[in-house]
Amino acid sequence: MPAGAYVYNPPAIAPVGNGGSPAPVQHGATVYQPAVYQQMPPLSQPGQMLYSPPVVGPYVAGSAGPSSSASPGLSASTTRSAVDRACQDPQRRSVELRKIHDQLVSSAALRECTLPDFPPAPWFTDHTKPEHMARRKKELVRYFNALLKEPKVLVLPKFHMLMELATDAAEAMRAVGNHILDARMERQRAEQERKRQVEAERQRKMREAYNHAQTFHRNDHYQVWYNGAQMTSTRALTYNEHTAFNLREKFWGFGDATIQGPNGQPWFQISKINRSLFHFHDCQYAILNMQGEPLILLQECWKFMSLKFKIYSILTDECGQRRQHMFKMCSIKRTSIFGIVEYVIRMATPSTARDCRPCRKSLIKCDGSWGDWNTSFSVGRYETARVSRNFAFMTTGDYDIHVSPGQDVILYLALAVCIDKMHYEATRK
Repeated sequence: MPAGAYVYNPPAIAPVGNGGSPAPVQHGATVYQPAVYQQMPPLSQPGQMLYSPPVVGPYVAGSAGPSSSASPGLSASTTRSAVDRACQDPQRRSVELRKIHDQLVSSAALRECTLPDFPPAPWFTDHTKPEHMARRKKELVRYFNALLKEPKVLVLPKFHMLMELATDAAEAMRAVGNHILDARMERQRAEQERKRQVEAERQRKMREAYNHAQTFHRNDHYQVWYNGAQMTSTRALTYNEHTAFNLREKFWGFGDATIQGPNGQPWFQISKINRSLFHFHDCQYAILNMQGEPLILLQECWKFMSLKFKIYSILTDECGQRRQHMFKMCSIKRTSIFGIVEYVIRMATPSTARDCRPCRKSLIKCDGSWGDWNTSFSVGRYETARVSRNFAFMTTGDYDIHVSPGQDVILYLALAVCIDKMHYEATRK
């Protein structure tokens, strides 16, 4: 191989210097073996095009450059002579190389490619000092290295014509470029298939989560004692990952709202039980599934100009006619002292005794300000849910609810609805 030839070792074959044996590239009856070039002392990074500047005389206009008997590799002797001529006669050759670069940039086949920047003009102004020539050669080698790393440039006939490449060199360059493009397309197809499988798996999980949310109150029960009788209670609806919901009240819905799940489809609905054309106190709301079955009840309570909500779960009597009873889960009260608004949550849980003992301390703490459109619920130092309000025109509620893994989804949806109702009543006054 003559000194000064350009060698391109595509990543799809094997990078130079990695100790492996790169696969040969066959084009027609000719087989090109990139391994024969690995003994060449590299002047750039391994795996990139290598350049060894020869000691040549001044370029004579009209000559074909170095001998065309060079090995038909990934570039030709004319490519090498382009750098040599630019180094020997930079002011004239810079204009020619600049025209080639501009034509490549404007080519329709390379619009989606990121081509390297052409060396700046000051690199071609001074060509008398040896250190400037060496720096200019290094800059040109960097430019051609970066240019030939794009396989679409290797297969572009316009590039072969502009660089005046020999037929064998152009064919070899085109073969390697097609090999790299085929490998790139195969990787893209594999990535698209992977994304399709991930999306299909996500949709499957969403369907399972939706079906569980619609039927969990029928299938997942446990026994409790309430008022001296054994009853059946529904276990909490929980998920193993963060779950996001969006609640938006219906336009002129008199308090009715729809809760959308993570997939953007309706999962639950909120219905006002004692609906009327006029607003009265002590309203009752229910969170229902999409079949209209009640999951939890909300009772508004006004007492001495203070507003409080009580949240009830549904217990089923195992004796007799399977009557349903309302069991108080918790209560939430809005307090305001010197303009500081606080929501106090009191929990009540069924025990093995024959009654329900309310907790003296609140297990769930509400932080933030609903008026500032950001509220969070926490148990100790662990954040269990977060509510972010959105701007809604002529509606009282439009907000996102993010529930942490392992938490009761229905309970935190109910707490968010209660806080929104109390905030609306306070601002309405």
